[in-house]
Amino acid sequence: MLPVARGEFEPFVSLSNWLTDRVHSELGHFSMPSVNIRESEKEYTIEVAASGMEKGDFNVDMHDGLLTIACEKKSECECQGKEGESYLRREFNYAKFSKQFTLPDSVDEANIQANYDKGVLTVQLPKRQDDPRKQRRSIDVK
Repeated sequence: MLPVARGEFEPFVSLSNWLTDRVHSELGHFSMPSVNIRESEKEYTIEVAASGMEKGDFNVDMHDGLLTIACEKKSECECQGKEGESYLRREFNYAKFSKQFTLPDSVDEANIQANYDKGVLTVQLPKRQDDPRKQRRSIDVK
């Protein structure tokens, strides 16, 4: 997936439209989790609602200003329930998803951290102290 450009640069833009949803659903179980993005003076925080997963199911990758959060949980086929039982209806499924975010230049990429707890993946993106956009410099006119 590639981030969508919408006029001016928008950090954390995510491509999530009906076409990609449809393509991924054709490839297997697909679920696009809900995402919260917060900003404080010191950091950005991305929260991804992904219950039923384990921390080893996630792959969080940062490359060239693009943060990718992916998760895949393989289906454990238990066609039978407990001994002497069989399923009459089974709606639990295991999903996979991938979301990409274009990060602002102010993110300190070397210090990004991720934690999975109680069904929520939290990715902390600290802001660089030396944000080049906030530094004043004189530009010579030639």
